Amino acid sequence: MKKSKTLILSLLSLLPMTLGGLVGCSVSSNGGTNSSNNGGSSPSMDEEDPTVTSLTLLANPTKLTYDVGETFDPTGARLKAVWSDGEDEEISGAECSFSPTGPLTADVTSVTLTYENASISIDITVNNSALKSISVDTTSIKTHTIEGNYIDLTQIKVLAQYFDTSKNKEVTSFELYEGETKIENPSLYEVKKGRHTIIVKYLDKTVSFLVTGFTGIAVNFNSKSIHTKATETSSELPFFVEKANTVKSYQKIDNDWNHETHVNAYRVSDNYGITDIKALAKIRIHVYSSVASYAKISLNAGGYNITRPDKGWTSDMYLNQACTLNVNDVTTDVKDGLLPANTTKEQMDKGEMGTWMPKFVDVDFAETRLKQGDNVFEINVNDFYYKNGSSQKYGETYFAIKSMTFEYIDAGEHTHNYQLMKDENSHWQECLICGDKKDEAKHSFSSIKIVKNPTNVDYEEGEIPNLEGIEVDGVCTCGDVNVTKNITANLNELRLDSSDSKTEQKQIKISCGSLSANLTITVHKTFSFAGGAKKDDSSQYYLENASDSNKNFSIWSSGTIGDLKADTELKYHVYAPYAGKYSLSIVGASQCSNAERVKGKDKDGKEVDFVKESFDMYADKFMTLNVNGTDTSFLSDAKFDGITLPSDFQQQGITSSVYVLGHYTKAVVAKDLELKEGDNVITLKTKSKDEILYQNKYRTAWTDNQEATINIKNVAIAYYGE
Repeated sequence: MKKSKTLILSLLSLLPMTLGGLVGCSVSSNGGTNSSNNGGSSPSMDEEDPTVTSLTLLANPTKLTYDVGETFDPTGARLKAVWSDGEDEEISGAECSFSPTGPLTADVTSVTLTYENASISIDITVNNSALKSISVDTTSIKTHTIEGNYIDLTQIKVLAQYFDTSKNKEVTSFELYEGETKIENPSLYEVKKGRHTIIVKYLDKTVSFLVTGFTGIAVNFNSKSIHTKATETSSELPFFVEKANTVKSYQKIDNDWNHETHVNAYRVSDNYGITDIKALAKIRIHVYSSVASYAKISLNAGGYNITRPDKGWTSDMYLNQACTLNVNDVTTDVKDGLLPANTTKEQMDKGEMGTWMPKFVDVDFAETRLKQGDNVFEINVNDFYYKNGSSQKYGETYFAIKSMTFEYIDAGEHTHNYQLMKDENSHWQECLICGDKKDEAKHSFSSIKIVKNPTNVDYEEGEIPNLEGIEVDGVCTCGDVNVTKNITANLNELRLDSSDSKTEQKQIKISCGSLSANLTITVHKTFSFAGGAKKDDSSQYYLENASDSNKNFSIWSSGTIGDLKADTELKYHVYAPYAGKYSLSIVGASQCSNAERVKGKDKDGKEVDFVKESFDMYADKFMTLNVNGTDTSFLSDAKFDGITLPSDFQQQGITSSVYVLGHYTKAVVAKDLELKEGDNVITLKTKSKDEILYQNKYRTAWTDNQEATINIKNVAIAYYGE
């Protein structure tokens, strides 16, 4: 805008005051002074400000043709403004106001631009395409969410449909109403409980959609959600994920994806929640509910079934095919929710290379009863291989869960849906909707039965049976009830009835109260041999070339071979009294640990440090086995157990790291070894240092540059039959 002339004149009037006698006075011939004004007048203070008297269009706006509903755009317009003082200036259309300002209608033929107090009209064309209807796409917002959440309603997409279909387009100049009330801040709309009709207005057309607020719980998983040790939740800790179990996975070696490796079944990250969920994962999620309620569970999840990892080709995944669900130890149906693939075979056929990253969608998961307090959701992932007629182990299940939402359902007036429920002590009928119970009664067992044998039912002489893994059910009128933790058994050292016996069947009595059942185990004739020095050839065993000159191992007075390092060969000569199949077992101590240590005092008060923990050492990762000149594989699960120093080690009187590094366990390392009658040569060879360090990641407690070692106290063979 041009500056005011009055302001300029006012500034000029101040000049005589500032310049003083230099410009305001003169000296007379007689020494006096005279006024320079000589009776003249000062500039007028009443002159009016200049105004714009006219506008001339120099250049039209870029756009002069519009469709109904669009808004005028002055971009590109240039004008000349002429002022009343005779001056002129060039201005842009953006400096002008214009009318009409809203969506253009079919009857508009011109737009008026105004600058200061002058205006000019510009002719425009508004296509007289009649608006047929509008539609709304709400997929970018959550229209079904927990009360109190905020959603951004401006993220919806509104499409205007015209009778002239070539004019169909997305529009943004719409207004939103809830009933008759305009939503003034649609970018921050608070969802209240219940169903809310949101009306979209554009010109004379309207369309509506529903936003529903419900009472419930929403949990979002990130790296802070994982807990290495499960504990009861509270209102301060409303949810957490237990530490991942370990499963077999597959890695690519020389373009072959069949190589198995052991990895965590899943991980928890900030970007993808519970992610990299693999086949046979067991995910246990704890969620705290402040009330008891029936709830619908939905997931924000993404997944894919790897069909061809070498090609990047994935397939759709259905949750009820990928996993099963237990809620508070009760089997719960999983919905057939679809997790779409990111790269399909059809895309691959078109040459469209995609990604294995999950495509996240909201999907129904299950409906279940929640109890007040801690609820445990156990998701068990199936061994989900793609059935493509190939022996290749393509198609492992991979998916991710960003969040879980639990929508409480008000029971209200309903038809009771009773289901038989039970715990360790009693059984009852319970409504799945409201939780009402009836017909509660104590269990009455008529018998017990062993439904799953212990992990080990084959033992060598002198061992004490271990019932780990056994499952026992009590037979009740309500069905079978697990009573495993209530059983007792008299477990003694096992002996063969006769020295001539090769194997014998033994019965172990399992009891639960007055009821009992028999467990059948097998005891095998066993021949043990220690390390020791070389013995004469008539001995039933001896260790050939048992020398520690290379410092790769030591032979202690007890016969134990200690500190067995890389590239060491132990060649045992073992006498078998009869030909047949034998197992091979080793009593060993893992010398694999990290460098972390803890300080403490021994019983005499001396300051010492302790190795904090040792790690499981797998035989096949550390050694090789040869029997009578034939290379033989170790059992893949054969290991020497690691151990952790207890936190109260001083109270227990533990005064040496031998507690950790001298923790001996027996491992059956091979089965079905064909031994001949008489002398058999069993060769144990430790792998190279590089293999131990870099392939197996086994280190000592002292340095990352030193391979882990092992101590061997005893080796034994046990007869298993012809």
